[in-house]
Amino acid sequence: MDEISTSLWEETKAFFKHSTTILAARLTAFTGLIVAAVGAMNWSPLLALNVDTGFNRNQIVWLGILAFVQGLTFEIARRRTLGLPS
Repeated sequence: MDEISTSLWEETKAFFKHSTTILAARLTAFTGLIVAAVGAMNWSPLLALNVDTGFNRNQIVWLGILAFVQGLTFEIARRRTLGLPS
């Protein structure tokens, strides 16, 4: 069982080019996409919730877009320092 988890971990690290910065960048970009998509929807009729976050829908979508762009920028910058093609 330990060999399986070790090889899976090695495959995961290889997928991210052995860079935790690229992992963090991809997680940031993915989180940004999710926040933008969920923020664009009006969930209150579906869930019967009236939760006030202090942000309006437009602000939440822009926060998601900014997080996505930040993740892409970090990954491109890290790939340039690794010498890998973009």
